[in-house]
Amino acid sequence: MRNYQGRLPDRSLPVATDGAGNLVCLIDARDRTPGFYWWDHEHEWDERDYREETGRAMPAEAKYQNVYFIAESFSRFLQRAFVFVDE
Repeated sequence: MRNYQGRLPDRSLPVATDGAGNLVCLIDARDRTPGFYWWDHEHEWDERDYREETGRAMPAEAKYQNVYFIAESFSRFLQRAFVFVDE
């Protein structure tokens, strides 16, 4: 949790990794559908850059620009999960 503090949207709990640096998070935000989301580390926002460019604090909504909805429940998440197998 310490590694991701300030990097994930509020009320995010990392529960898995995809092995490439991205996370699956359980998010229970008031303004979002609660459930599982994929966090794309390659398009991570930078609060400091935002402040320098705009002169304002980054709004909470902007922190979701690299987070994508997967499923509303653990059972739906498992139904949508798959593993690539190299042959």
